[in-house]
Amino acid sequence: MKTQIGKNSTPSEFAAICLQIRDTQDAELDLSGSQFTQAQIKRLFEELSRNPKITHLTLHHCQLAPSYLGQEDAGEELAKQLKTNSTLLALDIRNNGFFTEEAAKAFFEAFKENRTLKKFWMGESGENAMSMESYVLDYILQGLARNTTLEVFHAEHCSLDERVNALSVVLSHNKHLRQLDLPQLTLNSVDADALSSAVSNISKSILSNTTLQKITGIAEMVYQDITPHEPAESSDVRGAYGVMHQRDAELANFKSETNKYTATLTAAMESFAKSREQKEIHHEEKHPTAHALGSLSIFSHPAVENKVQPKPAIKIKKSDLTSAYSKLLQLDKLSKKEVMQVIADWLLIAGQYEIDKGRVGTGWIAKITGATDEKSAKKRNTIADEFNRLLATVPATLDKPDYLADINQFISELDKSLTTLKGFAGATVVKELANLKQTLEVRFGHGVAKQGMGPSNPI
Repeated sequence: MKTQIGKNSTPSEFAAICLQIRDTQDAELDLSGSQFTQAQIKRLFEELSRNPKITHLTLHHCQLAPSYLGQEDAGEELAKQLKTNSTLLALDIRNNGFFTEEAAKAFFEAFKENRTLKKFWMGESGENAMSMESYVLDYILQGLARNTTLEVFHAEHCSLDERVNALSVVLSHNKHLRQLDLPQLTLNSVDADALSSAVSNISKSILSNTTLQKITGIAEMVYQDITPHEPAESSDVRGAYGVMHQRDAELANFKSETNKYTATLTAAMESFAKSREQKEIHHEEKHPTAHALGSLSIFSHPAVENKVQPKPAIKIKKSDLTSAYSKLLQLDKLSKKEVMQVIADWLLIAGQYEIDKGRVGTGWIAKITGATDEKSAKKRNTIADEFNRLLATVPATLDKPDYLADINQFISELDKSLTTLKGFAGATVVKELANLKQTLEVRFGHGVAKQGMGPSNPI
C-alpha cells in the first residue's frame, strides 16, 4: 500500500488514511514524502499494531526532524514508538536529512529494547549525502550492540567521529546480526593516535566475528579531518613556526598512513570472506557477551596502546543500575537463555556506571586539559579490566551437559574480582557483585558439579 500524509492534511483526511492502513492486506506500507506531527506518528503506530499484516514500513524523504526551534520532533516520536512496537519486521528511513540528538538517543533505546525488527535501513544520498551528524550512527550502533533480533543493518553515506569504537563493539558483541552494510562510510575529526588504535580494534573484531555472513563498506572507509600526531619537542623543533612545520609534515604523511589502515581492514575483510566460504555459520555459537573482549571495551578505558578513548555518548544513570540489578533478583524465574543475558547486561551497566562516576577519575577531562592523574587512571583501568574479564567468562549457554563447570569457573572469577575491586569500585556495586556470587552459588550449587553430584537447584 502506498499513500502520503501531507503537511496540510486535514484531520478527516488523516483519519481516512488511518482506516486504509487498518484494513489493508498488503505487507508493505510506503508513506514516503509524508510530513508528520508527533501525534500523527503515534496514531500511525497504533494503526500498525492493529494490523499485524503490515510488516514493512518505508519512510523515504519524510520531514522527521524539526526545521526550526520549537517545532515538534517527529523523528524522536518515531524512535519511541519503535521501542515498543511488536509487528514491524522491516523499517526503511533513508533520505530524511538529519536527526536531532534527542531522536538519536531515542533510537538507542529503541534498538536496545525492540525484539521484533529484522531489517533496518538508514542514511542519505544525493543532495542530502553526509548531512546526518556523526552522533546519530554512534547512538544507533550502541543500541545495536545490545540488540538480539536485528539481522540486516544498512547505513549509507553516514559518518563516525572519535566514537568510532562503537563499530568494534557491534562486531564483538552482537551475535545475531547477519548483514552489516556501511557504504560510503566516512570517519572524520579523529586524533591520529586514536585512529590507529580504532582501526586495529575494528580489524580484530572482524577477524574474531563468527556470526556475520556479510560485511560491506568498512575497508572502503574514507578518512577526513584527521588531527595529526602531537609534535614531539626536540632541538630541531623550536617555537611556534617549528611546531607548525612539523604538523604540516604529519598531515602530508597521513595519506600514506590511511593507505596502511585501508590495507589492514582489506586484509581482515578478505580473511572474513574466506572463512565464510570454508565453513557454515553457526547462528548461536556464543553468547553475545561471552567473547574475549581484550581492548575492545565499551567502557572507554585505555586500550592496549594506552590511548584514552573518548567519553561514551550514553551515560549510565543510577536508575539504570537499579533496574538491571532488580532483574538479577529474579534469576529463579528466568529461562536458561535469559539467565546469562541478564547477568551480562548487569555487568555491562555496572562497569560503565562505575567508570562514568567521578570516583574513578577524569580520563577524558585529562585528555582535553592535558592534566594527568596516575592514581585515577589506575582505578579506571582496574575497574574496566575486571568487568571486561568477567564479561569474557560469562557462560555462553546453559544447554551443555557440562554447563556446571562453566558456572563454577564464572563464580571463581567473581570471587577474584570482589577481592580486586574492593577499594576501587563503589560500595553499591561491590555489594551487588557479592550478592550475585551468592545467588549463583545457591542456585547452581557451587563446587557440587566437581564432585559429580549435580546442581542443588538446577534450572
